[in-house]
Amino acid sequence: MNQLRSDFVSAVSHELKTPLTLIRLYGETLLEGEGFPEEERRGFYQIITREAERLTHLIDKVLTFSRIESGQKQYHLQEGDLGLVVARTLEVYRQYLTQRGFSLTADLAADLPLVRFDPDAVSQALLNLLDNAVKYSGDSTDVNVRLRVLDGKVILEVEDHGIGIPPEERQKVFEQFYRVSNGAAKGGYGLGLFLVRHIMEAHGGSIEMESTRGEGSRFRLLFPALPELMT
Repeated sequence: MNQLRSDFVSAVSHELKTPLTLIRLYGETLLEGEGFPEEERRGFYQIITREAERLTHLIDKVLTFSRIESGQKQYHLQEGDLGLVVARTLEVYRQYLTQRGFSLTADLAADLPLVRFDPDAVSQALLNLLDNAVKYSGDSTDVNVRLRVLDGKVILEVEDHGIGIPPEERQKVFEQFYRVSNGAAKGGYGLGLFLVRHIMEAHGGSIEMESTRGEGSRFRLLFPALPELMT
């Protein structure tokens, strides 16, 4: 466990360096340079904004993990429409995916029953699944998100068409610090799915996974709908 923690700190430190380097590089370029065309300047601003969002997401993930380990993590559940939070999160993340060459397709059902959830936690869970889809995308650039209701549950689904997960590792991926051993993923430090599982357990829900090697993976978050408000 100590070795895993050491590897985790090393991985996070390495991943922090890349966005910080890019933010500094393009900030200095804008500060010192003159005469850039407006389109090129906007491109620099977009990179700085994208990398700042990436930093925020990484720091949020580490802070959440720290609170879970210390037993201090609290969720603030409230009744609401899950679709609004999902749509807002996808709107923010879509540009990041597009700039990396990915295509995001969303199919969000309307008139969903209300559920009790923590908006920030759900947004973080969705972002973690999207990050995971990108890291294990292989040669595929398609990511699909679906939101629907079935059998008294509101189901949020994220699907990629990448390298898939070997059968013997499909339960281990939900453990802290665990990373798939095939070495094909782009980065990562083994926290995303662990945090998603913790978030879903705190919501009284669950996470399911289907995966086929070479064809991709599908993760489903199952939120219990409020019985008295179901139609």
